[in-house]
Amino acid sequence: MRLETIAERCGVEPSGYRESNGWIGEGDPCPVSVLHVLEATEGGTRRWLENVVTGLDPARVRSACVCSLRRDPGFAEVVERFRRQGVPVWVVDMRREISPAADLRALSQVTRILREEQFDVVHGHSAKGGMIARLAARRAGHSCAVYTPHAFPFLAGGLSGLVYRALERCAIRLTRALLAVSGAE
Repeated sequence: MRLETIAERCGVEPSGYRESNGWIGEGDPCPVSVLHVLEATEGGTRRWLENVVTGLDPARVRSACVCSLRRDPGFAEVVERFRRQGVPVWVVDMRREISPAADLRALSQVTRILREEQFDVVHGHSAKGGMIARLAARRAGHSCAVYTPHAFPFLAGGLSGLVYRALERCAIRLTRALLAVSGAE
């Protein structure tokens, strides 16, 4: 599904970014603006984000990122490359495991970013980034939260699988579109 189609389904007109940030000025075309939220900064999720952020035409899609460096401190090189290419990046400490205090801090930070900036689509990636993105979007009054699981954690089974399944059943109500990257999703 095209990002423009997702924005249309969400009932938003492409806004670009706020002029005060200097990302796009008055009279410039207004591409669809997407905030990607990602905790899992390694493996396939990392490659997917790098391909999307650097591969989409910036005249049509303006990407920005919220990411964590906790899992892979080497992702800082990618952050710097994005910034050199003009992609806004906020580094927020997110943990892979469920950690209520740390998760609330990350949720507050992402909510603040969404209240201060203007995005057409909030796109959460993997379990933690997806949950924080969708909750922050709701808290900030944002209408278009998209989620790409990059493998559902509840598919692993066990007690943690049951917990993740329950969380996902609640969070799916906050999701405008679910974008799968594999048949298992």
